[in-house]
Amino acid sequence: LVVNNIANGLLSVYDAASEQKISDVAVGRGPNDVATDGAFAYVVNVSAKTISVVDLAALAEVAVIDFPDGFRPRHIALAGDRLLLTSNNLADKGTVKILDKNTRIEVATLSGVLVNQRSARAAATPDGRLVYVPEERSARIAVVDPQAASVLAITESPVPQNTDVAVDNDYAYVGVNGGWIFKFELGGHSVADSAFVGTNVEGVALVPGGEILYASAPNDTSVLAFETGTMTRLGRARLSTTIQKLIAGAVKF
Repeated sequence: LVVNNIANGLLSVYDAASEQKISDVAVGRGPNDVATDGAFAYVVNVSAKTISVVDLAALAEVAVIDFPDGFRPRHIALAGDRLLLTSNNLADKGTVKILDKNTRIEVATLSGVLVNQRSARAAATPDGRLVYVPEERSARIAVVDPQAASVLAITESPVPQNTDVAVDNDYAYVGVNGGWIFKFELGGHSVADSAFVGTNVEGVALVPGGEILYASAPNDTSVLAFETGTMTRLGRARLSTTIQKLIAGAVKF
């Protein structure tokens, strides 16, 4: 699933095995982020200030979630039966909304989750227990319990330049523009390990089993691979263009 951030937004659906496009689905203006449970895709339309719900079997938008209170969604994380949305509003950057995925009704609004900047994306544990919400260009990381609709903890990256986060059921991996990846353990939300990349990290992604972490380094147009147990670098692939966001599959990324 690829969002096309154009005036009349599209969600492009690809077959991962053949790498061929299946269809383009019209969504709202300025799509910026997407989450999926396999049956539906939830697309954040930044310009339209809405969420498009796309039926992936019918390949059509089947619902639009809007926000009468003026909330402007930025990033999304799917945590079990909850959708967590961060705010794109600079004046209200600390607000996080939690919606019921099935009814699409708001469960809670949390205030003051972030303080100085907007979110640098968000990621949920596969079991839906926790959502990590790093603040961009900052050290602050909020850990949210989506079921209880509460902030469990606030932790910090040792280098205050958060860009992206990838999470499994035991660890969160936060990439920072200072050239590091920090591995947080989910019990105490403290740094358990790290890897020095040497150049800015823009995106991070775990393979489904969690044993390999990929990181994009746009300054030198490369993607790096790390073994997550010891955070040892396995290799680097040089590319012909810069890569921002990564999604890793079992075979391809």
